[in-house]
Amino acid sequence: MTLEDSLKVERKEWLAEGRAEGRAEGEINRGYKDVEKLVAEGTFDEKKACEVLGVEINDYREYIANKN
Repeated sequence: MTLEDSLKVERKEWLAEGRAEGRAEGEINRGYKDVEKLVAEGTFDEKKACEVLGVEINDYREYIANKN
């Protein structure tokens, strides 16, 4: 395998890793947005919404703080 071939393989692996991380980040953000929606609708308070959706409340609060 040439150096060029090796770099191509590594690049493909990096891209796949980046895509997987992006998907995971998207899933996490969707969870935060779902909590935000339930709280805004008045369905649950922040603590209960996080509990129901399996979101860590401290992570959610950090998301809200950084969002603004």
